[in-house]
Amino acid sequence: MKLFTGDPLSTFDANPLTGVISNLGILLWCTTGSILLFTFFLVIGKVENKKTSFLLYSGLLTLVLLFDDLFMFHEHILKSIGIEEIVMYGIYVILFGILFLAYYRILLSAQFRYFLIITFISFGSSVIIDLLFEHEKFRILFEDGFKFLGIVCWFMFFTFYCLDITKNINLKNQ
Repeated sequence: MKLFTGDPLSTFDANPLTGVISNLGILLWCTTGSILLFTFFLVIGKVENKKTSFLLYSGLLTLVLLFDDLFMFHEHILKSIGIEEIVMYGIYVILFGILFLAYYRILLSAQFRYFLIITFISFGSSVIIDLLFEHEKFRILFEDGFKFLGIVCWFMFFTFYCLDITKNINLKNQ
């Protein structure tokens, strides 16, 4: 039972800083998803439907990324049932492709879109390093470093986007 309820660092007698960057990334995924879904519920019916569906889709996609990262789905759980990591990367390409195809006007007109550009360059770099340099010593530093930078920029983009979308709406009951 302790494996399911106990703190992992205490359970395995690990240094408290073990996985600190990963944990910060998890917190940023969670914060971003919360901001997106909160903003979705705040502005529904007050801004155009395309923007609200963008918030909902982005929030749900962020939660998928959160749970994959938190429970290491594509690294361990899916592999344990015979599904290779590359399959999950393919699913992510499809999910991000849907994001771009469905919401490209919103993405291209967003004030802070450079954060999103950095996000996808960082995520792409992390995946390439993961796939091509599996046994290299420097791999973890660069793979996780690019991933963390991508998460930070994902958070920044959507935080500024949500702030921008809410600042000019009337939040009183209509």
